[in-house]
Amino acid sequence: MTDKVERDNFVRVITVLGLCSILILMLVYLPIPFIPMWQSEFHVTMNMADWTSSAYGFAYAIGNVFWGTLSDRVRRVRILYLGLFMLAVTTGLVAVSPSLALLIVFRVLEGAVAASFPAVAIAYIGDVLAPRYRAIATSVVSCGFLLASIGGQIYGSLMSASWGWHAAFLWLAGAYALLGAGVAFLLPKGTRPSTQTSIASTYIRTFRLFRHIPLTLAWVATVPVLLSFIGMYSGLDDLLSTSYRSDTSQLIEVQLLGAPGIVLSLVAGYVIRHYGGKRVFMGGLLVACLGLVMEAASHSLGLLTFSSVVFVFGLSSAVPGIITLVGQLGHEARGSATAVYAFFTFIGASLGPLLETSVVASSGVRAFFLVLSGILLLNVLLTGLSIRYPSSNRVEIVNTQAQEKREA
Repeated sequence: MTDKVERDNFVRVITVLGLCSILILMLVYLPIPFIPMWQSEFHVTMNMADWTSSAYGFAYAIGNVFWGTLSDRVRRVRILYLGLFMLAVTTGLVAVSPSLALLIVFRVLEGAVAASFPAVAIAYIGDVLAPRYRAIATSVVSCGFLLASIGGQIYGSLMSASWGWHAAFLWLAGAYALLGAGVAFLLPKGTRPSTQTSIASTYIRTFRLFRHIPLTLAWVATVPVLLSFIGMYSGLDDLLSTSYRSDTSQLIEVQLLGAPGIVLSLVAGYVIRHYGGKRVFMGGLLVACLGLVMEAASHSLGLLTFSSVVFVFGLSSAVPGIITLVGQLGHEARGSATAVYAFFTFIGASLGPLLETSVVASSGVRAFFLVLSGILLLNVLLTGLSIRYPSSNRVEIVNTQAQEKREA
């Protein structure tokens, strides 16, 4: 493959997959500004309305394991574009939901289909790009995942103030159809998986990874990441609208200020080279803890905004660290390990809104920020004390994978 072809593939891949990473992951955060609207429109409690986020997150978590493991058997580009076309349909169904019950059902379908992108896209990058382009392409896609947290809330806030939640999902449905066509016709096809292992055996090997204790502990350590991220933004919206009487434009300004923190987190890749994924993960969580404590103590809009930026920077820096850690512990099985990582991450995303509603109702938003900081601090301690890199573990993983291949 010539340099020009490699460069052209790189540009097409990061453009299309970068857009996909932002627009698809926006669906995780999009309901945050819509939940009060659904509560009023469908005449339900806040807890009931929160299930539009939590049910999506659970389906998304399970779907990541399904699609990520399936991609070892099916051409990955096919999963990507078929997943986008199916996502266009399910998102359209969400847009026309006449009741909360159907809205939750369609959100479950939407989450299960949207999960066809993250783990598959990361693996696809390794299939089709030259080695010198893979790291930066993965960083761009990962950054898009994080920027979606800001974009989803801003898009939702703007749409709720003008066109309404129905239009917000309809527009995204159209965007997914266009992106599906882009993946199908613009991106390289990649190689067909060479494994002759049955689909059932492929899933069995993935579940056997749970026997590796350090890897399982690393997966569990990912649960508080999106739990605190989504929980913090849910609490921040409540605090800004009640204590500071902020309107939509002010909410958007606060959310936008979190974007530089996400972009700055790209430097974590360079820090990981010197200190390793585990230390960067723990350091990022400690910075996020500091941001949450500052938010709890803030009594001015300026300090509250600055504190949220500190939190976002810390948590965004922790994400590359835990992805690197999971990859190192997964060794030859890093593809399946990453798929299970996404499962645990979005279990946390599902629990975030539920925890926020229960704690805020009983103790207030500032107490909720302190609860989140305590969860992250406990996670740092457990990660530091329990996750190790023993050489015997690496040998065990390699030997187990070789044995499983012989059994298959």
